[in-house]
Amino acid sequence: MRNTDYTLEWVRFKGRFPDMELGGYLATPINGPEKMPAVLSFDGNYGLNRPFGLEAELQPYLNAYADQLARAGYIIFVPYVNSGLVDPWAAVIEAKSAGRRTIWNYLAPLYMSGVDYLLGLPNVDPARVTAYGISYGGVAALVTTVVDKRVSALVYSNPLEELTLFSADPIAARSPVWQTSLCRYFDQMRSLLVAPRWFIWENGELDANQSSEYVTQIPDRVSSIYRAIGLSTRFRLARHSGGREPSWVTVPILSSFMQVPQ
Repeated sequence: MRNTDYTLEWVRFKGRFPDMELGGYLATPINGPEKMPAVLSFDGNYGLNRPFGLEAELQPYLNAYADQLARAGYIIFVPYVNSGLVDPWAAVIEAKSAGRRTIWNYLAPLYMSGVDYLLGLPNVDPARVTAYGISYGGVAALVTTVVDKRVSALVYSNPLEELTLFSADPIAARSPVWQTSLCRYFDQMRSLLVAPRWFIWENGELDANQSSEYVTQIPDRVSSIYRAIGLSTRFRLARHSGGREPSWVTVPILSSFMQVPQ
């Protein structure tokens, strides 16, 4: 695909495991500078065409945010992960390893391979690589940012919930296995292990997964960590009036972090 702002192509490459071959969409701005910021988008498992708005009827879930970022001057890579396999894989891996391994033992190297791929492109600035994801993709972006220090910034688009408290609710019985395997670590990852890197937390007031009583204690906890290390401006809560979707105010915030001209 080619338009006036960027080219879009399907690419394949070898991952970190010997038998791991990965694929996804790569968007490259046309006539960009010699070195450009890059975004690893974690939402390819919900339909690779949706982040770029290629469907006849645009899905509101993703609102083609990758298209917007590519038009703003970012190189975007959206690796493909089959969403229908992630949860069954999680259950099988935990059962076969008696709980010693989780799906993230495999997903983290997969997404880190995506970082490898981006950093191997000659026109990517290695100091300006962002992980961006919504819902499951947000969790995957968070985990990847925590374990891969080459990621410079995180855009985490999810409800303002504490996973340990959510898991105590009866509705948690319907939680996916890939989520429950993170219960012991998830809130600590958000509060402690992303700093001092740039962190944008998106949240829509109408997100169906948001608790009925809106609270900000969890992002406030993250903010307190950034204040304690003297980098309070590196964490931003991007509120918007929509549902489970990206906020259009995020791009200018991210661009200010990544020093991208507006």
